[in-house]
Amino acid sequence: MQKAQLTLALLLSFCLLLMQSSCSSKRENKTLAFSNDFENDFGWHDSPLLTKGEAHSGQYYNTVPGNGYSTTFKKNFSDFELAPFQKIKLSTWVRFPVLDSRATLVVSIDSTEGKTPFFWQSIAVEDFIEAKDSWFKVEGEIDLPKNIKPNYTLLVYIMNTCKKSIWVDDLSFELIK
Repeated sequence: MQKAQLTLALLLSFCLLLMQSSCSSKRENKTLAFSNDFENDFGWHDSPLLTKGEAHSGQYYNTVPGNGYSTTFKKNFSDFELAPFQKIKLSTWVRFPVLDSRATLVVSIDSTEGKTPFFWQSIAVEDFIEAKDSWFKVEGEIDLPKNIKPNYTLLVYIMNTCKKSIWVDDLSFELIK
């Protein structure tokens, strides 16, 4: 009988320890990551032309027409378990056909109150170009405003501000608590 009680006590202690460690690891998780290699489109909307060919990874990349927009990530903040967030860390690979191409990696937060974005900030893609007609990595962090409401919408996309098409692949970002 004592052996059974001891075994039960050890089993309960192990379960409590396991539950405590899993809860603490969830508290330590302070980022939420999303990515699109353009081989799939979960969570991404308004997909322009996907092209099969010389992608940075996989078979497909996003062709962004001149003066156009890339595939857009679009979700309400109420869909994110860990909100609110302090910053967003972004990364993508871009290929320009000519050196004087221009584009921006955009983070926009739309409110339900108005037609203009509640928040809009961008990273100049051309600041990262290494050579024309080759893939180069664009990275950056943007601080987010503190007063984001759950019904506001997060949008992440590339805005091509030149006349020639550009290529985008492996767009990813992390929301950081």
